[in-house]
Amino acid sequence: MNLIQLADTLFSRYARISRADKTGGAKCICCGKPDHWSTLDCAHFVGRSCMALRWSIDNGWPCHRTCHDAPEHLVKYERALLAAYGQDFVEDLKWRGKRYQKAPNEEELTQIINQLTFKLTVYANKKSIG
Repeated sequence: MNLIQLADTLFSRYARISRADKTGGAKCICCGKPDHWSTLDCAHFVGRSCMALRWSIDNGWPCHRTCHDAPEHLVKYERALLAAYGQDFVEDLKWRGKRYQKAPNEEELTQIINQLTFKLTVYANKKSIG
């Protein structure tokens, strides 16, 4: 596994665990139905090709695989973000998604991985759901 893949794996876990309750339940961003965080995907509103948001918690949310694979998932995703956080939040994500950012170098990736590892440890201990 290379550093980008490791960062992706850690981020996916962090985005799902950080939005889970103490029982491990998290709501799908698209349909709103709860499920255990470990059975949900991590869906990105702005695609992962955008390095500026690839590992941003604002951009990764728990999502059922069936919702994630549905053609209309981005429409439902945007509606949910608008309802929860408002127009400014969604517009800011879209704006940040248009910004160019070069791929992180090895040192930057290592920092991202270390930060995500720390955050996962904190959430796993705090919620006892690791």
